[in-house]
Amino acid sequence: MRYRTSLEVQDDVFKLLRGSELADEISGNVLLYGTRSRDSKNEDIVVKFVAGLPNQIETGVVAILIYVPDLDFDGEGQYVPDLSRLTTLERKADEWVRKIEKTQSTYFWRLADTIQTYQEEDINQHFITVRIRYRALRKKEETKIEDNEKENNHE
Repeated sequence: MRYRTSLEVQDDVFKLLRGSELADEISGNVLLYGTRSRDSKNEDIVVKFVAGLPNQIETGVVAILIYVPDLDFDGEGQYVPDLSRLTTLERKADEWVRKIEKTQSTYFWRLADTIQTYQEEDINQHFITVRIRYRALRKKEETKIEDNEKENNHE
């Protein structure tokens, strides 16, 4: 048995999000952490591994960040949060978490914190943070045929 790596967990959440109703709701893309263009003006979802503990039952937290561009309130650069859009996406994110909590897989998912919105002032956007906690049994290691033959021949 082996432990999942941070990138494997992050990729598993990425795969859950792609094609989901939450992903269909945004104007941009679902991306892995570190791959979002700094000058993106789209509503993008970014998946970021936060922490994990390697035990017989692995546990950890993954963050889903949903970026929403601010509105130019007066047309002269006074940006304000798009509260209507942020509210809609927070609700959609909650629906998505409740759906994956019921999904049969090698993971057990739970919302880790209240879904929250933060300001990203440097790029005139806000982002919603959805932190989900996971529990999973350790992964079975892939066995090579040669390893099995050696083991059976006691080499």
